[in-house]
Amino acid sequence: MFQFPIGIFFGATGGAELWTPAELSDLDAWYDASDETTITDTGGLVDGLEDKSPNGYDLIGSSTARPVTGSTTINSLNVIDFDGVNDVLKTAREDPDNFDNFAVFIVVKKATFGTDSSYSLFTLRSEYANRVSMHLESYAEDRQSFICNNASNKTVLEVFNDTDSITRIYEGIKRNLTMKNWQDGVEGSNSETSDTGNTDAWWYWIGDKFEGSFCEAVVVQSSSTSISTEDQEKTEGYLAHKWGIDGNLDSGHTYKSEAPTI
Repeated sequence: MFQFPIGIFFGATGGAELWTPAELSDLDAWYDASDETTITDTGGLVDGLEDKSPNGYDLIGSSTARPVTGSTTINSLNVIDFDGVNDVLKTAREDPDNFDNFAVFIVVKKATFGTDSSYSLFTLRSEYANRVSMHLESYAEDRQSFICNNASNKTVLEVFNDTDSITRIYEGIKRNLTMKNWQDGVEGSNSETSDTGNTDAWWYWIGDKFEGSFCEAVVVQSSSTSISTEDQEKTEGYLAHKWGIDGNLDSGHTYKSEAPTI
């Protein structure tokens, strides 16, 4: 598995081994645009993005709507650029399971802001009624709200307004059917009761009218236990320091000053 050299992408940690999502006991999928060994492309158009978890939920590019790799970097790391029209990466149907407990962390940089549009960041998508999706969605005055919803009610959990196009960590977490969201480690104030997990015909989907740069996504799922606060904060710290956005973390965050170690 690809390993990050100490001190290159993160601050120096006194020689300790850096923590990565590989340490998560219920890691379901891990997509990392900076690890170019996991990307297959044709002339820069992404054919596929390998899952770095043991599950092999690889993402596949559409034959006619593929995002671009190798043209943009964030914090000197490769990213994958989506065109805002129809670029998408998704798993084969019926690959991932959907359980009552999950956590999705995704790092992206939105290119432009506009009104009356919805931009899908990450979707746990189903051909059936219940679906959980994470969006950057238009709000008043060219601002964007981050929502995490399911198809039964599409309730906005929290409005996080962005007037600037900056790299952020967006999180959607369902603990025992209660859904909440976070932005850069800051918890939203609202919650929602979600549908029970459906294990039939689910797939992961990145993109769909999203215009901007995709950096990394980490998915944790379990039928019985939810992600711990400790593992949530470690994931936030890992992503923030790796992508150079630790300044977005709250001053009281456990990993504000340095990345987590093992």
